[in-house]
Amino acid sequence: MQDDRTESEWCMHREMCEELRAICVEAVGQCDEMDPKVRENKNAVGLIEPSRFDESYLDFLNGQIELAPRGPEWAARLKVRKKNLSPYVNRELAYCRFRFGAEDYSIYVEPISGKVIHWEHYDNSH
Repeated sequence: MQDDRTESEWCMHREMCEELRAICVEAVGQCDEMDPKVRENKNAVGLIEPSRFDESYLDFLNGQIELAPRGPEWAARLKVRKKNLSPYVNRELAYCRFRFGAEDYSIYVEPISGKVIHWEHYDNSH
């Protein structure tokens, strides 16, 4: 597959990726609500990518909350996700994952403020 980007465009892309990573690492390290082992190991943040969603995602969450196909605990998690992400419809966010043993964190950062706006913890030890 051939990419039509110039060397300069690739350089700008790399710099943007590095900047986004730096923003996420800093945000995770500054998030007091985050587990201390995540904050202390913030440089281990893995996948980092731009993220954007529209009203259809909130509609999807509403449907899942109403149906509760994975039970009341999952529906409660989705309610928190919807509440935290609702103010950011159609805005560019940074999404990152942090894995530490069986611990897995899904984290959304608002890149302009450099703040974690939502995170979820998954325990994959079962």
